Amino acid sequence: MANKEKPYSYLKNSTIEKESTKLLEGFSKVKEQEVAAPIPVFDIIEHLGYDYDFRKDGIYEDKNILGGLRITQKKVEINENLTDHEGRMHFTAAHETGHIVLHAPFYLEQMAAGQLEISSNDSEMD
Repeated sequence: MANKEKPYSYLKNSTIEKESTKLLEGFSKVKEQEVAAPIPVFDIIEHLGYDYDFRKDGIYEDKNILGGLRITQKKVEINENLTDHEGRMHFTAAHETGHIVLHAPFYLEQMAAGQLEISSNDSEMD
């Protein structure tokens, strides 16, 4: 029987910073230009092979749910209510990008090994 628990591992700040730097350097190399503020977070999401969608239905009717990641669908969802709050919207997109980089590979590996089952209808990560 597949384990439906969502095991989160603790990551050191130095690991998170290293992975962030690696992501920005890789993105800069592909774009052939240095990445500077404001960071083009939605372009980076696409660079990672994910789509993004602004939603206001389902769980996003709750304005307190800002975003989510559907790993198996390769989609970042952002609460449409954030479009009027650009800073919060970009922060949420960056937060979900962190899940892509830091957690999605583990989840996909566990799913491939049959050790983790995630419903494609569920919000997999927020």
